[in-house]
Amino acid sequence: MISKKAYFKFCYRFKIIPFDINLFFDIKNFSTTTNNNKRNFLNEIEFLTKNDFEKFLIKNIKNYLPDIFIEKFTSLRCSIMPYISNKKKLILSQIAFHFNDIFNIWLVEMLKKKSIFFPSHHGGSLIFQNAITVSRKYLSKKFITWHKPIDKQDVQLSPLKLVDIDIKLKKNRQNCLIITNELPRYYYMFPDVPVGENNLNEFLKIRNLMKFLKEEIIQSIIFRNSPNTDWGYKSLIKEDFKNSIKFSTNNNIFSDFKNTKLLICGYPSTPFSESINLDIPSIFFFSKKNWNIHTKFRGLLDDMQNENLFFEDEKLASNHINQIWHNIDSWWNKSSVQKVISKCKKDFFKINKNWLNEYNNFFNKHI
Repeated sequence: MISKKAYFKFCYRFKIIPFDINLFFDIKNFSTTTNNNKRNFLNEIEFLTKNDFEKFLIKNIKNYLPDIFIEKFTSLRCSIMPYISNKKKLILSQIAFHFNDIFNIWLVEMLKKKSIFFPSHHGGSLIFQNAITVSRKYLSKKFITWHKPIDKQDVQLSPLKLVDIDIKLKKNRQNCLIITNELPRYYYMFPDVPVGENNLNEFLKIRNLMKFLKEEIIQSIIFRNSPNTDWGYKSLIKEDFKNSIKFSTNNNIFSDFKNTKLLICGYPSTPFSESINLDIPSIFFFSKKNWNIHTKFRGLLDDMQNENLFFEDEKLASNHINQIWHNIDSWWNKSSVQKVISKCKKDFFKINKNWLNEYNNFFNKHI
C-alpha cells in the first residue's frame, strides 16, 4: 500500500489524475453483446495434434477461453474506443496488466497510438526464477523493479510503497508478528511458489515452529495471513493454540509493525523488505525446495542462513528465537548480520532520497 503522501506527491509532480484502474476498467462500465457464432467458429478449426494430451488440451482450451476475448470482444472493444486518445500517453501499472483483461485491451489500443507503457512490481524481496513474463517483454521496453536488475529490461527505482512512510514504532515493542501467505489451491499459470500440498506443508512447518517456542513468546504472537482463500489456516491455528494466539485485524501491515519486536515472514516477499526498511528484526522461514528463487539471489539467501536471518528447519528457528527473545538487538545489531541486511536492502530494494527526481529522469530518458 503506497503512502498517501507519496502517492499524491507522485500524481502532482507528473500531472496524474488519481483513480482506481480496477473500478474504471470493470465490465459493468462497458456495453457488451454476445456473438455465439465466434465460439462455434473456433470449435470448427482443426489443429494438428501429436498425442492424446494435446487432443485433450485443444478440445478443452476452446471451451475455457474467456468470453471477453471471443463472444464479447468486438462489442467490448467498440465500447472502449471512446477512451482511446490519439495523444501519446505515459501509462504506468503495478498489477492491473496481470489481472484486468479490459485494461489490457485498452492498453494495446493505446500502444497502437504510440503511447508508452512502464509496468512495475507492486512489491518484492527475493525474486523468482521465472519473473520475466511474456506480456512484459512485448508490451514495454523497460520494467520498473524493486530488486536489482536481472534482465536488460529491468530498471531498479525507489519503491513507492517504501518512500515517505509516516509511521512511529513503539519504543518497547512486544509482539512476534508471523506472516503467512495462504496461496490459492488452483493456479492459472506456471508458478514459482508452493502448489497444492506443498502450500499446506509450508504452513504446517510454521505451525510446528510456533509449538517449539517458549510460552511467553507464544502469548506475544500476532498471526497474519492472506485472506479470501480456503485452506483454513486460521481455523487450524485456533484448534491448536486455543486462545493463546491473537490474529491481526489490521488491513494495513504497517499498523501491525508498530508493536512488532520480531517478524517471522513465512514466504519470500514484500513484508520482509517493508520490515527491514523500518529496522525491525526479521527472519525468513520457508523451504527452498518449494520456492523457485532466482539463481542471482541464492548466494544472498545462503548468507542470510549463515546469520540466522533465514531458516528452513522448525527446531533450529525456534531455538534461535527462544535464545534471543530477551535481547534481540544483541543479534540484530551484530556487524555480520547488519552487513547481510545492508546487502538485502541493496538487492531487494533501494530508496533514493530524491525519488521524484529519480522517476523524472527515468521518464525523460525513455520517453
